[in-house]
Amino acid sequence: MKSLDRLGSLEMNNFVSNLYSGVLDHPDHFTQWALSAIVERLPLSQARWSVIAPWGIRELAVAGQASKPRAGEFSTLRIEVLEPVENSRHEFTWQRSMPSAFTDEERAFLSEMLEHLACAERMSRRLQGLLREAKGGALEPIGFAIVDATGLIESADRAFEDYLRRAEENWDGKKLPFDFSWEPRLAQTGQAFRGLFFRIDQAEDKFHVRVRKDRRLPSVSTRELQVAKKLAGGMTFKEIARDLDLAPSTVSTHAYNLYDKLGFRRRAQLVEWVHKNVSS
Repeated sequence: MKSLDRLGSLEMNNFVSNLYSGVLDHPDHFTQWALSAIVERLPLSQARWSVIAPWGIRELAVAGQASKPRAGEFSTLRIEVLEPVENSRHEFTWQRSMPSAFTDEERAFLSEMLEHLACAERMSRRLQGLLREAKGGALEPIGFAIVDATGLIESADRAFEDYLRRAEENWDGKKLPFDFSWEPRLAQTGQAFRGLFFRIDQAEDKFHVRVRKDRRLPSVSTRELQVAKKLAGGMTFKEIARDLDLAPSTVSTHAYNLYDKLGFRRRAQLVEWVHKNVSS
């Protein structure tokens, strides 16, 4: 890694080109990759990237690691990039432990790169939207977050938050919505929750979490889901039939079809599946 004061204009142009190439090369977690790429140019620094919009603050990524200063003081640099189209702004907060401070070369580098970063992020979102449209909405994005050992979310991108808020209406945005206890098997088997599939990997003392719709779920009809929810709520076939204006025999058919699709033998299994995979 070269220091910034030794970077020539050609290498700077190559760096900018690579940044925009990342929109295609790293579509699933562009924000995390891009911020990390910039942090690599600033040794012993850490950065946080947030978007502040009229509807709230959304954190996109965190990257880097600043050594802990003896006096507990940091050199802090904040840079904002406006996004007038969406009436919002990108806020970048950079820190480095004192007494080391950001040099003029580093400040100039960041001022230039963060404008490109905000533009590339907008391109990435637009590209994902176009791809979904081209596929008839079939292409689903992958959400990305970084959590600690207790499941507390340190950063999350837009797709991650969108998935969780659709699955869990009362999700507070602060922690994973399920009890999190790291086990190596999670890197292979993942974690299912309310129709979502989470892949979790350990990264030193943090954990990288990716989420998407659980494509492993069988094809369950809307009526079968209605019956499943009511069965999980403790209702009988006759009660469900009255509630849905169906014949009891029709309700039992939906129920047994569902049991067969899911491979269940007991109602307790269905109750657990509904609680984990079906939005209320």
